[in-house]
Amino acid sequence: MNNLRKIFLFLLTIVALYSCRNNEEDTQTTQIVNHEDHNHEHEEEEWSKVEFRFIEGHSHGYFHGTPEYPGLKYLKVVQRYVFEYKDGKLVPSKDNPEAIRWRGDDLSSIALTGLEIIYYNDKGERVKVYSGEAGEHHQHFFLAENIRANKNEPNVKLPTEAFSYRYRDTDPEDLYFKVPAGSTAPTSKLIKERIGVKGFFKVNKSYVDFDLRVILGHYGKKPSDLPYNTIPQIREYDVKIPIHIYTDFNYEDRLLKDAANEFGVSEEEIRKDAEIRLNSDINGESSAIHL
Repeated sequence: MNNLRKIFLFLLTIVALYSCRNNEEDTQTTQIVNHEDHNHEHEEEEWSKVEFRFIEGHSHGYFHGTPEYPGLKYLKVVQRYVFEYKDGKLVPSKDNPEAIRWRGDDLSSIALTGLEIIYYNDKGERVKVYSGEAGEHHQHFFLAENIRANKNEPNVKLPTEAFSYRYRDTDPEDLYFKVPAGSTAPTSKLIKERIGVKGFFKVNKSYVDFDLRVILGHYGKKPSDLPYNTIPQIREYDVKIPIHIYTDFNYEDRLLKDAANEFGVSEEEIRKDAEIRLNSDINGESSAIHL
């Protein structure tokens, strides 16, 4: 079995090296690396669950998250979408929301959404599977597919792209490169390696829904400048997350109606959430999330 595994991994590396030299993207076939064997090759800690954590935020020249407000039911600052390995397949968790909701921006492209990708083992412990040397062989890619009109604007002009993405990986990956003023928490440092477990989206369109396709690519020797929307030839996984850009960041007067329609509740229910945020004593710049 060990000899077969070595032969498989040797052939995998040869294919990966070849793919780095080939500029043509293979959009028809998907090669999935065996999860268990691949982790063994790079001595990575095995993972069984991956969480995509989407964070509302704003810009200071970098991404700074909005603090969380207890009691929100709809206008949540942090939204999670999870996939788990079951019977050898990576499948969506039954507890996932219908969709991840974003606010868009048709005017100035200042609407931002942060993303952290967090891996867990069978014990529910966070594992840093794509840090260090493993980051030299892996990269997460992000594409918008099946772009369609959101129900709040059925006649919206559909774009070719709904977002751009910026890599903001750090070492170590579980700390932020900056902390709130007065905090003595440890920090990390930003790295040039494009891995994709940390970053943020610039949301440049409103009132569209789409499938966020996330691909984890594997390389024998990874090029340093691969764009975020590359389709790699060798893929460890290839999943889709439903995204609804249900309102426009620039028009706060539309929020109650748009959110009520999106979530299928009354405007009064949305107003309760809005008032929790408006009347909170939480400092709007107190979030620890810096990307």
